Amino acid sequence: MPPPSKRAGTAMRAQKTKERILAAALKIFQDEGLHTPSAVDVASALSISPGHLYYHFKGKPELIAALYEGHRQEMAMILNGIVGADPKLEELWTHVQIVLEEIQDMRFLYRDLHAACAVSETLDKGMRGIVAGLRRALHGFLEKLTKAGTLPPKEGLPAMLAEQMVQAILTRMNVQEIDAPNEAPREQVARAALFVMTFVAAHVENAMPAKR
Repeated sequence: MPPPSKRAGTAMRAQKTKERILAAALKIFQDEGLHTPSAVDVASALSISPGHLYYHFKGKPELIAALYEGHRQEMAMILNGIVGADPKLEELWTHVQIVLEEIQDMRFLYRDLHAACAVSETLDKGMRGIVAGLRRALHGFLEKLTKAGTLPPKEGLPAMLAEQMVQAILTRMNVQEIDAPNEAPREQVARAALFVMTFVAAHVENAMPAKR
């Protein structure tokens, strides 16, 4: 049996190789979409043999599953941040932008959600869970804005706004990608966040007391 130091070194090298493979897979999926590239394409991009890749990931489904799991963990932390945030418009704007940045980083899953969900039962359940969690987090935050007097106390308004925001968050950058394909990711996110917040802004103005 090799000494502990050698085993630790081997494990570290294996982890770095897995990280390199996942980074290459993410770039390829982002550039070429979810369905066209294969695990062999990822191996070729790294100049390693398919067998070397398959030692770490048993094909494309495992690559997608690993990328999704990282995304799921990130989204869980982001949504927890929304739930715990102070009921202020600037806080909502900031968290919407953070959500969009994470979605931007995983665009290959969001360009066609139906196709992504069809990859596996795990991905189907997971992506549906992320969308449902986003809806709940936004709904809860909008209810807090209503209690704070930032939004008018109109029955059903938080639920309606949450649904509008979720749909805009999931689709807006796809539209922008068609309209301005060469726009930098940072500008795409900022423009999408502004669009999402317009749904809320229209009702914030209605919540302001009328001038005498």
